[in-house]
Amino acid sequence: MREIKNKRPVFAEAARVLGPLVRPVSARIARLPLDFLRAPLKRELTAAGEPGGFAADDFLALTALLTSEVAAAMLALAPRWTVAALALPAAVPPASILLLHNRAAARRFAILKRLAYAVDLLTLCVEAGLDFPSALARLIEREQPGPLREEFSETLHQIRMGLPRREAMRNLRDRVSLPALSRVVTAFIQADTLGTGISEALRIQADEVRRCRFQRAEKKAME
Repeated sequence: MREIKNKRPVFAEAARVLGPLVRPVSARIARLPLDFLRAPLKRELTAAGEPGGFAADDFLALTALLTSEVAAAMLALAPRWTVAALALPAAVPPASILLLHNRAAARRFAILKRLAYAVDLLTLCVEAGLDFPSALARLIEREQPGPLREEFSETLHQIRMGLPRREAMRNLRDRVSLPALSRVVTAFIQADTLGTGISEALRIQADEVRRCRFQRAEKKAME
């Protein structure tokens, strides 16, 4: 389990209280054939920014510990209330998944809000003659702290470590799982592969991101 980071109060508090117990439980869970749970959990944890620094097995261990703690508390406080003693612990796993899903959704929306500006700035830097890593570095310098800056920083780090930029951009797409960003990455990869103008492809995608944001805001207003 990686170092726990206090990114969110809920996860940070749970990690602080149950952290010493998570490691041994996570080690046991890692030996179980739970790949059907690990794969979607890993995607959602990545999209959520890896809250608490938890891997999939760590998240499962924390959820199991919380469930057992709630069950023990219910049995101690209300031993005769069998329905409540079963219902509340049973609600812990879906509540944990919902909390994780909401965090991932909020993070994706924060990225979407800044994406058009970021692509515009990236386009201007490329048109000014900077190579892509330098343009990405300039964007990171100008971008406000937040999920988008974190993701682009990770992408630049991968490129500087020797990963081909197309592969680094694919990793960015896979980590965030945001359709608007996926379209930007796809356009970038196509332009880079064909040797056509990257700046023109990015500019078109920036306009598309704005349209997507407008449609989303219009839908929410109608709702």
